[in-house]
Amino acid sequence: MRKRGKKTASLLLSMCLTTATVLGGTALPAFAGETETAPSGSDTLTWILTSDINSMDPTQAYDDVTNMVVNQVTEGLLNFDTDNKLITNLAKDWKCVDATTYTYDVRDDITFSDGNKMTMDDVLFSIDRNMDPAVASLVGWMYDSVDSIEQTGDWQITVKLKQADATWQYAFATTAGHIIEKAAFEKDGSIVGTGAYKLDNWDSGNQIVLVRNDDYTTSTDPIFFNKIVYNIISEDTTRVEALTSGQADFSLNPPLDMIPQLEESDTVDVNMFDTFGIDFLAFNTKKAPFDDVNVRKAIASAIDTDSIYDSLLSTTCSRSTQLPFSSVLFNSVGDEAGWEDYASSYRKYPYDLEKAKEYLSQSAYPDGFDCRLAVNSSSLKNSEALYIQQTLAQLGINVEIEKMTDVDNYNIQFGSTWDSSNDCRDYDMGFFTWYADYPDISGNLVPLFLSKNAEVGGSNTSGYSNDDVDQLLEEQLTKTDGAERQELMEKALDIIGEDVPMVIMDYPKQGALENKSLHNFQVNASYVWNIYVRQMNRS
Repeated sequence: MRKRGKKTASLLLSMCLTTATVLGGTALPAFAGETETAPSGSDTLTWILTSDINSMDPTQAYDDVTNMVVNQVTEGLLNFDTDNKLITNLAKDWKCVDATTYTYDVRDDITFSDGNKMTMDDVLFSIDRNMDPAVASLVGWMYDSVDSIEQTGDWQITVKLKQADATWQYAFATTAGHIIEKAAFEKDGSIVGTGAYKLDNWDSGNQIVLVRNDDYTTSTDPIFFNKIVYNIISEDTTRVEALTSGQADFSLNPPLDMIPQLEESDTVDVNMFDTFGIDFLAFNTKKAPFDDVNVRKAIASAIDTDSIYDSLLSTTCSRSTQLPFSSVLFNSVGDEAGWEDYASSYRKYPYDLEKAKEYLSQSAYPDGFDCRLAVNSSSLKNSEALYIQQTLAQLGINVEIEKMTDVDNYNIQFGSTWDSSNDCRDYDMGFFTWYADYPDISGNLVPLFLSKNAEVGGSNTSGYSNDDVDQLLEEQLTKTDGAERQELMEKALDIIGEDVPMVIMDYPKQGALENKSLHNFQVNASYVWNIYVRQMNRS
C-alpha cells in the first residue's frame, strides 16, 4: 500500500491486445540546465524524516519513509512519470507480447555506484530475490502471478505469467523491480545500486547521509546536490521549527493541524497533493456485533461525512463519494466519464438518524451495544472519533475511543495484532488509511476486499468475505480490455456497497514542506515512491 500538484492527465495503463505494444520512454526529466555534471561544491539538501527507515534493501522498502531514501540509491527497470505513465529506466524497452508474456530489453550501459558495470546476473539476481521465501520480500506479492522469469537474449528477460494479470505491468516500476549488485550483496550484504546517490552513513534512529554517485549513468541530467542529510525528527513541533527556521530544506507528511500556520511562513512553501489514498472507518466483519450487516448500515447512516469534511478536512482531503477510491483513479481503468456517472449513483448511506435507528432495529442489537474504536495519534482522527462517539450514542451504541500509537494502529490494520479467541483482528471499529501501490483501481479493491487478504498479515482490514466479490475481482484481473474490467469492478462494488464493510470518510491529500529556495520538486499521486533529489536544485 501506500502512500501529490498532481497532474490528472490520462494514465498509460492499457494492457496489450491482439498485437504487441512497445512502451518506451525516457527517465524522469530533471531541472533544465547544462547536461554536464553539476559543479563540485554544490550544497547539501537537508531532509527531515518522521521516523527511521526499515532497511536500505529494496525488497524491504514498502513504506513511505523507507522508499524516500532507498529510491535515491537503487533504481527499477521501469518508472512512473508525473502523469503516472509507465516509462523505461534501467530497461530501454518493454513489450507485452500477449496477455501472459512480457519481454524487457535491459540497458547495457549502466554502472553501479562502486564503478562496476551492471550485468544480467545482477538483474536476474535482484528480481529472483523477490520470489525467494527466505528473503521475505515485502513486495514479493507482486510476483504472485509469475510462472517464470528467464534470460532470453544477451540483454533481455522474458516474464511468463500463470494467467493474465492486469496489474503485473506496474511491478518493475516499484521497488519490486529495483536492481542491486549481486557480488557486493553476496560478499557482505551491502546494497550497491545504480541511483544518483549512495549510502555514506546510517546512524540508526538519528541520521542517514547519502553522497552523490559520481558513477551515475542512468541519466545525463546534472545532479545539483552533493549530499543528502536525512535527520529523523518524529515530534511535529520540532520538525516544523527546523523547517521554518531554515535549518532544514524539505519534509513530507506535515502535521495537518499546523497547515494554516505553515501557509503564513516566509521561509516554507506548503504543497498539498492528491493521492491514490482513502481514509476509512473499518468494521470488523468477523466479530459480533459487526458481523451483522444491519449494524454496519445503521452506523453508516448515522455518520455525516459531509459535515465532517466541511468542518475538519476541506484543506487536507477531498470529499468522499463512498467509492473506495477517489476520482484520481477514474481514468486508470475503463472510461473516466463512466466512473463519474457510476460514482453519482453509487450505493450511499446519506446521513439519516431515523434510518439508522430503523437499520439497528432490524439487527440482533436493537437497543445498542458497547464497542471500541481504534484511532492513532492524529489530532484530526481523534476529532472524528469524538464525533463518532457522540453521534452513535444517540443509537444506544456506547463507543470507547482506544487511542494508540501509529505502530499499534498499523498492526491492527494488517492483522499483526490478532484476536485468537475470535480468529480475527483485535478491534471492533477503527480508523485506517490505504494507498494503492500503483495507478490502478485494483490497487484498492483487491487488497481491501479479496477474502484471501483477510488472514494474518493481510490488507483486508475488515475481514470482509464474499464469494461473488472474490470471483469478480479475480476475473477482472485476467481481462485486457478496460471496459470489461470496469464492468466487473462495478458489479463487485454494487455488492460491496450493500455489504458496507467500511465507511469511506475522505480521500486524503499529502503534503510537502520545502524551503522557498528549493526548486523542481516533481510529484505524482504515488509520489512517496517516486521522489528524486537528483531532480531538485536551489536558487
